Amino acid sequence: MSVLLEVEGLSLRVRRGAEYAYLLERVGFALEVGGTLGVVGESGCGKSMLALALIGLLPRGVAASGAVRLDGTDLLALPERARRATRGRRIAMVFQEPMRALNPTQPIGRQVAEGLRAQLGLGRAEADARARALLDRVGLPAGVASPHTLPHRLSGGQRQRVLIAIALACEPALLIADEFSTALDMGTQAQVLALLAELVAERRMALLMITHDLGLLAQVCARALVLYAGRAVEAAPTAALFAARRHPYTEGLFGCSLHAGHTAPGTRLPTIRGQVPPPFARGPGCCFAGRCGRVEPDCLPEQPPLHAAGPAHRVACLHPVVTV
Repeated sequence: MSVLLEVEGLSLRVRRGAEYAYLLERVGFALEVGGTLGVVGESGCGKSMLALALIGLLPRGVAASGAVRLDGTDLLALPERARRATRGRRIAMVFQEPMRALNPTQPIGRQVAEGLRAQLGLGRAEADARARALLDRVGLPAGVASPHTLPHRLSGGQRQRVLIAIALACEPALLIADEFSTALDMGTQAQVLALLAELVAERRMALLMITHDLGLLAQVCARALVLYAGRAVEAAPTAALFAARRHPYTEGLFGCSLHAGHTAPGTRLPTIRGQVPPPFARGPGCCFAGRCGRVEPDCLPEQPPLHAAGPAHRVACLHPVVTV
């Protein structure tokens, strides 16, 4: 299967006076045409910044280096006009908070049609017709929501469906979903997740899903990348990761999860002591050393690179765990 997206040595750097710190540091992975990759980690680990770097919407003051190649073209090297032409057309994103991503003053049909007119050059009538068809496809037929409906009149799940329609409008090759179901109740989350998985398979898009939910990871993604404090600490096929975590941080995430399946009813979930260090407080050694129960003196001089821990399984740890 051919590679669609190749990320190599991606680093995101910010300055504070004379100092600088990394939000992401030398992150790399590849995603095949039609492939699915889940990026997991706690808040503050760099997941959303990775998504924004891929689509070219980094906040002002964040400098990117490395390479983000889509179909062999390095997006980081493109001028803004060319980068804008890929956004929505070749790579699209479903954002975490629909009420912030949608324009509250514009009807939903117009917002879906906007990308069709801007990216594909369609006339108003054809764009409106395609927008109506897209709303039907994502489960918002005329009897449920008119194209003239304003976002505040929709439920959270319905607004997420609108965002999915907007993202799919120009039939991108890569879809990024950033914690897209966090604010939804469990029933609505399952419906929207099933819709997204169906559309990705139907259109043979590649999917990069940002999540903290290991259950969603298991349901949707064939491969997983674990980020901690801006660094990739483990990468593996999802089934292999669930069968045997090798990094202490990944094992800690599984221990904290309801999906781990080993916590008795009525008992408290385990926790990982401490918290993710902010960018300007991160030292040169292993990024997890301050929270790790397996830390040894050789962990502290420098961050270990990802190395083989099994077939297609890599871990950045000098003292990996063995899980059964």
